[in-house]
Amino acid sequence: YEKGDSRVYVDGVLDGNTKPILDIPTPARMWIGGWYNNYNFVGDVDEVRISKVARSADWIKLQYENQKPMQTVTGLLVEKGDTFSVSKKDLAINEGKSEVITAEVKGAQKMYWILKKDGMDTIVAVDRLGFNFEAPRVTQDTKQMLQLKAIFPNEIKTIDIPITITEDIPEPLFTLKAPLQWDGRETIEVVPTISNQSEMTAKGAGKASFLWTVSGLAVIKEVAGDKLILKRGQNSGKMTVTLAMNNGGAQTTKSITVEVTLKVFADEKVFKTETQKPGAGGIYAFTVKLKPGLIKYRIELITKKDGKEVVVHKAENLVCGDAYLIQGQSNAVATDIGKEDPEFSSEWIRSFGSTSTSPDGSRLKYWGNAIHRGRKNENAQIGYWGMELGRRLVEAHKVP
Repeated sequence: YEKGDSRVYVDGVLDGNTKPILDIPTPARMWIGGWYNNYNFVGDVDEVRISKVARSADWIKLQYENQKPMQTVTGLLVEKGDTFSVSKKDLAINEGKSEVITAEVKGAQKMYWILKKDGMDTIVAVDRLGFNFEAPRVTQDTKQMLQLKAIFPNEIKTIDIPITITEDIPEPLFTLKAPLQWDGRETIEVVPTISNQSEMTAKGAGKASFLWTVSGLAVIKEVAGDKLILKRGQNSGKMTVTLAMNNGGAQTTKSITVEVTLKVFADEKVFKTETQKPGAGGIYAFTVKLKPGLIKYRIELITKKDGKEVVVHKAENLVCGDAYLIQGQSNAVATDIGKEDPEFSSEWIRSFGSTSTSPDGSRLKYWGNAIHRGRKNENAQIGYWGMELGRRLVEAHKVP
């Protein structure tokens, strides 16, 4: 554009012109593909330039090709001569750093920079007189090879540049801190303690990323910053928390592992003790045969870590006996027993769920001492003759 003349070129071809005043304030906004909130243009705009020089279509195409990381413009500007050299015969570089290697090439029609590593050759640049080598993160000193290949009218020349990448940035070294016991209800935190934070920060790699996994139990969890918050446990038993941490390099992984023990008490005396180490995937299963009778059992689930025992779950007031199913309609319920409820009750007669037909009641998971009739709800209600059957069985066989 210039005063009194404004032309628009698309892909180097004149698309329109006008004669505005062009008294444009600075700075000024420019809309492409629409105006304010009305954008009707469908397509892609690669680049927009405002210039006082009109460029040809060929110039635009050449400039676009030169912007690509891998140039597709045909050939080099061939210089007279046969010089073929590079700025470095070898390169020693720390991981995470970069360095430019330049080349002087005369008489070549095409040139390639090729990186050789792990048994593979990769073309990393074409027709460039310089290549910026960016050293990746490594866990030990590593060797690679950068090759410059040039195609001349009557031969192909190559120069190999050995590269040694030195490990210089420390990977995270950390431990996990967590309570030795959890009731699955109170919120707890698992926090990593990084022992070499200052060394990582000094190398510009102090920021780490975290990937938490929990196995063995279903839990409700939340990741907040660098810590894992456990809000709810859906079961009891062994839980393994694993953290994979990295600061741009290889992953460093740590886990919390524990041993699980089950103790069974009969009338507050130790009845059975079972100990096992979880198998693959943190899976374990205990089987303890109980003696039926008028005995109250209690179990304790215990973890062992660093020589310390911690009770992580208890189940009390357990009994072992017979189970009966009363099936039927209103006669099976048998709650039409007058105004007053019978006085008899027994801790050895128990029932599950509710006889309610409501959506919530019919799906209720509830254990408790059985009753003749429920006044407030129908939980553990088995009716008159169900209670009478239970009473006679307990008295006769001494079994719940």
